[in-house]
Amino acid sequence: MEPSDKTVFNFDKPLKTADGQEQKPFSPDDLLVIEHNWLYRMLPVFEAKNLQMVVFNQNTYHSFPDAMIKKRPCCLKKREKNAFLSPHIAGTLLVSQDNLSFFRFFLPQVDSFLIRLAPNYAFFPYTLEKKKQMAYMPRKGFNDALEVIHALKARNRLKSWTFFSIQELSPQESARVIGESALFLSFSFREGLGLPPAEAMASGSAVVGYDGMGGREFFKGPLIWPVREGDMKDFVEKVEEMALLFEKEKGVYEAMGKKNAEFIRAHSSEEQERGDLKKVFAYLLQKTERQ
Repeated sequence: MEPSDKTVFNFDKPLKTADGQEQKPFSPDDLLVIEHNWLYRMLPVFEAKNLQMVVFNQNTYHSFPDAMIKKRPCCLKKREKNAFLSPHIAGTLLVSQDNLSFFRFFLPQVDSFLIRLAPNYAFFPYTLEKKKQMAYMPRKGFNDALEVIHALKARNRLKSWTFFSIQELSPQESARVIGESALFLSFSFREGLGLPPAEAMASGSAVVGYDGMGGREFFKGPLIWPVREGDMKDFVEKVEEMALLFEKEKGVYEAMGKKNAEFIRAHSSEEQERGDLKKVFAYLLQKTERQ
């Protein structure tokens, strides 16, 4: 959600817990987690009230929302320094090794931490039965998705296969379509992590396409075939190869799909995610107390 004047949190309004109990107002000893798209909008409020924030940066490649600043020049307030350098930011959370490396490259003086996000495995259980269907998310790679799908249709070698966009689906419907599809076509572009390909792996589906940089660390499973961004010919050829594997060597495909699901669960588990969060916030709370 993009910040707006109507959606800014009211720090002066009494807070209540989920069970209706009133809480004390925020103090400089508290840590508030703010999604990075809100940073430029919320930082002046934190500075005025002497509060500390932790920035949840879901995509390092969108760390500097130039388009938002141009639309709302008041958000920038003629800052001479990068907003991440504010003393009111206790630390920044990143969601992939790629993003962490890039963030530390251009802001080495800022405390930054990796949180290994895991797919919601309750939504994406390993599913043996698959349809001759290709799921895809075209939000960022719309033009490439059109090129690949039209090229596949023009070649006419996968006549019985269907294509299913998950863009307009609810989370539940999206999970169902990904889980039942034999292939997931990845058009990830400069991602923080890129969850849909990981979710497809968790379901035991094959993945062909772009790693989006943030997904490099898990594009290593046995049933995941990376494609260099923009290489349409290679993309189409690998999709056809994977579809042929599903049609002609179902047992091999299923065995590799099961290993895919095991690989992503070992790489990104809910236990690791909770452990990362506990370790990071224990450190940040101690840091805040020392200041």
